[in-house]
Amino acid sequence: MRGGGYCERHAPAHQEAAREKDRERGSAASRGYGHRWAKTSQGFLRNNPLCCACSARGRVTAAEVTDHIVPHRLAEALASEDADRIVAARALFWDRSNWQPLCWRCHSRKTAREDGAFGNRRQGEQVNSVRTSARDEPGGVGGSKVAAKRVGTERPAAFLWERFGKGGEG
Repeated sequence: MRGGGYCERHAPAHQEAAREKDRERGSAASRGYGHRWAKTSQGFLRNNPLCCACSARGRVTAAEVTDHIVPHRLAEALASEDADRIVAARALFWDRSNWQPLCWRCHSRKTAREDGAFGNRRQGEQVNSVRTSARDEPGGVGGSKVAAKRVGTERPAAFLWERFGKGGEG
């Protein structure tokens, strides 16, 4: 591997594997992320402009993604053709209390952890939110926890800035 890419011999196999994974995953629209979602998500991010995971760590970062705290698994429900499962997945998809604003970096980490990317095993439904370390929380002393709701949104950025200052330390 050179410069982050594959050599000429192995690149075609890697590219084909990536294409196959994309085919299995389906299009964004088939997973529920169509025009209606795009407009609704944009509105949510206008009202929630900061990444809640970064805010919980005392950082001020613009949110770029509306994340589903509990994964809805709508594509899997649709593939199962189980009407009750589809209704439940759609309800979870559109449940605004199940949304949190995240920056791209935090969303990528959370998704990789939940979906098994980058060598992680796919985690079950019990892991349903951004994992934070208590030592990263204001006044925290160590250990870890899974936040059951949007992390850090109850404290405005001004509070975080006053308490932690520019460097994000308390």
